[in-house]
Amino acid sequence: MVDKGRIKSVTALRRLHNEAHVMRALHGARIVSCKSAKDRTSMSVTLEQSIWLHEFSGLASHAKSSSTAVMRSHGVRRQNALKNTLKVRCNV
Repeated sequence: MVDKGRIKSVTALRRLHNEAHVMRALHGARIVSCKSAKDRTSMSVTLEQSIWLHEFSGLASHAKSSSTAVMRSHGVRRQNALKNTLKVRCNV
């Protein structure tokens, strides 16, 4: 059975990654927002932080996913989610 929610989530993550890559290459800026400032926004920020760690601080490529997961479960973006939704975890 195909989990359509999971496919949609993976597709959204790929889209965020591709958009971030294009904007960095163009030396541009981007704004990511969502209704509650917890899901897309937090996903985008933590993904961007992991990419920067990999590209500029020597984080191993295979560690990007785990560093993103750690930031999402223990990072400061949790405070945004708490303020906006009264929950400390983003739904990723």
